[in-house]
Amino acid sequence: MFVSSESLAGRIIYRTLTPFLWEELKSQDTIKVELSDYLLRGGFPRSILTQNEEVSLEWRQSFITTFLERDMLQWGNFTPETMRRLWQMLAHVNGQTVNYSTLANSLGVTSHTVKSYIDLLSSTYMLYAIPPYFSNIGKRLIKAPKVYLSDSGIVTALLHIASFNDLFGHPGFGAIWETVVLANLKGHFPQA
Repeated sequence: MFVSSESLAGRIIYRTLTPFLWEELKSQDTIKVELSDYLLRGGFPRSILTQNEEVSLEWRQSFITTFLERDMLQWGNFTPETMRRLWQMLAHVNGQTVNYSTLANSLGVTSHTVKSYIDLLSSTYMLYAIPPYFSNIGKRLIKAPKVYLSDSGIVTALLHIASFNDLFGHPGFGAIWETVVLANLKGHFPQA
């Protein structure tokens, strides 16, 4: 993020950059990417553009480590090990309604701490917390959101899924498909 000592009010526009969207990859003549690779590796350029699944997985695992041990530490008061465990738990419940109490008990922290960690991951664009739809605003604020990690490649790396055959047989395959659909919708319609 750009930081300036002068106010840029009215003179700056913020854009959220997403990993590659499927449409961007399939429309390229020079890049041949299969949908199965996109589901497994996600949309980060260094992950999807490599010709080797092992190199892609290694890059994603290194990204997760670097993100937790360097980037995240500037925002919160937590240990990288705790956040990694939470992120792995969220990968297992990807696409489901989050239960803050269950996650908190597993991590040995309070449910308010888990909620703040999830808010932190959401504000760093690593996950989407999708609020439930109710016409009653008060009810919507009380109900727990569904959580989706923002990139399918990160989900598969956290779940230690190394090949598409492993992914295809995994119980989380449907939720990973939903992750890809959501990421592409958010990329095309960022304000929705």
